[in-house]
Amino acid sequence: MLQDLEALQRQVEELQAANDKLDKSKKKLQAELEDTNIDLEAQRAKVLELEKKQRNFDKVLAEEKVKHLLKCMDYPTLN
Repeated sequence: MLQDLEALQRQVEELQAANDKLDKSKKKLQAELEDTNIDLEAQRAKVLELEKKQRNFDKVLAEEKVKHLLKCMDYPTLN
């Protein structure tokens, strides 16, 4: 009976140690996930800013193309 009790006590201690190890791993993974989410949000903000710059660049480029075409149309053709 005493041996059974001691065996159960060891088993409880082993399970507690395993549980503590899992809790530690869980906390580490949660911290990594939080860091990753922060990085993701920062990257999303950068993407939005770059998309805005790209739209502005495309607009300016289109305006310059129109100006160039209008300027070319003003030159007399060589015949």
